[in-house]
Amino acid sequence: IYEENSGLLPTTAYMDRRYGRAGWTRGFLPSLGIGQGELGVTPLQMALYAAVLGNRGAYHQPHVLHAVIAKNLRTIDTLTFQNRQIAVAPATGDVIREGMRRVVEAEGGTGGMARVRGIQREEKTGTAQNPHGPDHAWYIGFAPFDNPRIAIAVLVENAGFGGSTAAPIAGLCIERYLYGRLIRTKEVPAPTPRRVVTPKAPPPEHAATLQ
Repeated sequence: IYEENSGLLPTTAYMDRRYGRAGWTRGFLPSLGIGQGELGVTPLQMALYAAVLGNRGAYHQPHVLHAVIAKNLRTIDTLTFQNRQIAVAPATGDVIREGMRRVVEAEGGTGGMARVRGIQREEKTGTAQNPHGPDHAWYIGFAPFDNPRIAIAVLVENAGFGGSTAAPIAGLCIERYLYGRLIRTKEVPAPTPRRVVTPKAPPPEHAATLQ
C-alpha cells in the first residue's frame, strides 16, 4: 500500500543509538506503554493490533488481493498469507479485553459515543499530542465481543479528542458493517427554515454604477 510505512517499535539497540547506553533508563518504558515517546504506528498496524486482541493472539496478515485471474477467467496465481499465533498470556489478554469493553460500555467510558445498539464491543480511544497543531483523534477496536467479525482503526488528524471525534465515526462504520445498514434511532431535529429575503431592485439611477 503506497505511503504506508513500517512504524517504529523502539528496541534497546535503537535507544542506545539515539541516546547512548547511559542516556536512557527504564523510566522511558511507561511512556512507550501508553503510546507516547518514540513509538510510531500506522492506522493499519493499529487495526491489526485490535484484530489480534479480538482473536486472542491469532494473527492473520492483512491483504487487498486474493488471486490473480486472467481475462479468460483462468486463475494464474493464488496468493498465500501469513497466519500465526502470537503469544499472549490468557490472563493478560482477558484484562486488556475487559478494559477495552468498559471503554465503550461502562458509564463514563471515553468511547461511549461509539455504542451500537445490540452489539457489545471492545475499543480504545486516544488523543495523540501534536506539537505542530491541534491533536489527532484515535479510535481502535473490534466487535462483537464474543465472536469478532470486524477490527477497525480510525484516525482523524488535527481533530482533538478520540472519544468525541473518532469514536462516533467508528461506531457508524461498525454498525453499517455488522447490520448492513445504519439503525440509529436518535432523532435529529430538522433545521428551522430560514426566511429568505429577496433584495429590492436598486433605483434606476444606480443601475449603471452597480453593473
